[in-house]
Amino acid sequence: FNYSFTCGAKTNYTFVDNSIGATTWDWYFDDGSPDYTLGPNPPLHIFPAGAMVYNVKLTVTNGGCSNSITKQVSVDQITTINTPLNPVCNNTLIVIFTSAPANIVGYLFDFGDGSPKAGSGSGATSHTYTKPGDYLITVTTTDNTGCMETAPPYTMHISGPTVKFTTPTQVSCGPLAATFTDQSTAAPGTTLKTWSWDFGDGGTAVGQNPPPHTYNFQGIFQVMEKVTDNNGCSDSLTMPNYITVSIPVNFCPSSNIQFTNTSIGGFNPVYTWDFKDGTTYVGPNPPLHNFPAVGTYPVSVSVLDSYNCSASYSNPVPINIDVPNASFTMSASTSACPPLNEQFTFAGHYAQTYTWNFDNGGTAIIPNPSSIYSLPGDYFPKLTVTSPGGCIASFSDHIHIDGPIGALTYSPLSACDSLDVNFQVTTANVVSFAWNFNDGGTANTVSPTITHHYNMPGIFNPFVTLVDASGCKVSIFGASPIEIDHQHVHRRCGHLHQ
Repeated sequence: FNYSFTCGAKTNYTFVDNSIGATTWDWYFDDGSPDYTLGPNPPLHIFPAGAMVYNVKLTVTNGGCSNSITKQVSVDQITTINTPLNPVCNNTLIVIFTSAPANIVGYLFDFGDGSPKAGSGSGATSHTYTKPGDYLITVTTTDNTGCMETAPPYTMHISGPTVKFTTPTQVSCGPLAATFTDQSTAAPGTTLKTWSWDFGDGGTAVGQNPPPHTYNFQGIFQVMEKVTDNNGCSDSLTMPNYITVSIPVNFCPSSNIQFTNTSIGGFNPVYTWDFKDGTTYVGPNPPLHNFPAVGTYPVSVSVLDSYNCSASYSNPVPINIDVPNASFTMSASTSACPPLNEQFTFAGHYAQTYTWNFDNGGTAIIPNPSSIYSLPGDYFPKLTVTSPGGCIASFSDHIHIDGPIGALTYSPLSACDSLDVNFQVTTANVVSFAWNFNDGGTANTVSPTITHHYNMPGIFNPFVTLVDASGCKVSIFGASPIEIDHQHVHRRCGHLHQ
């Protein structure tokens, strides 16, 4: 006998007798149902739901002889999906297996990530997931009768980070200090461990948020970041054409610039130069040219030969004529009492280098420095900048700091044993004096003079704190130390000890 199941209803089987010379038939279905004995071909038989193998037996007779045959019938069999490892990292090649009934001849896999479906004749395939997440894998099978069925979905867990980064500035008309900020995320239950960067100009870095990277030459650069989590899963992102740096050729106004013609070809060519400043020149190589006005000039040259063949070229790197401005602002221009922590902010234009002189002994070479003014007085901080073209500009401002002003003097400065030192402050706006003699002794007076007795050896650096009528206090030090050299001379056992 033969049998077949109904497509889409794998418990419904049709049995067909192929016996020869039989006059009676006994169908035994092995599922607890009554035998069928009313004819050669039983009606559609419905087995109980659920995967099971039944030993179906047909017994036939011809009145005297009998014969029987038993076949195993696999009922309600389904295809299942499995993988050797689950979960796995993103960007890992996964081998996908199936367990299917023997009559399956074709498989069509859907990986659940929007990628094209994959056909297979063996029941196995492979796939790579690039992004973390949970994906439902399904397979649609085709059996040897053409019946198609979709197996229950299989959930594939893909672990790993998702990399993302940003920078506030992507286009610059000069050297660019680009700050890159990592915005990558870790898969649930994991943490990010390492970050690596490739800035596309030969520069690299490690760390989540690297220091600003400076692009010093013209070009269009791709940027790549790679992150790895605590399970070793990694993800990378390459942004092509991400950073654009255009660096014009910079000159100061009225600079003499030499242009050189490197054109070739043409019969008796005539060259016409257009400097984009309202002037032109006819000839292969123009004389020195200067641009008196600030601006950007994309100089071009065109050629026309004796056969009226023509060509033109415009330099992609324009001539930039500009002058620097050295302006700056200050956090305060006056103070009632020192110290004053002054913050300077560059407010000028077109500067490449910065030279600060704070007029208090301090200097700096960064755009936005700070300096502490610890004494009263008038100060004139100055900034000098140099442009990319070599032009120089400077700017100065005024700081006034109120407070007690004085000069400390004292004498004598040294002795062999003990010493009385006379101190004096020369001042005009001090109401009291707090003396510190640096030997443990102190005093408070309203007089600008005092005498102090030093009676121990050592080197002492005295100072006095001046207090004005508003309560402002300023400490001033003397110019020289006080030195006391103390010697003991005594005799013991006929020997001199010093």
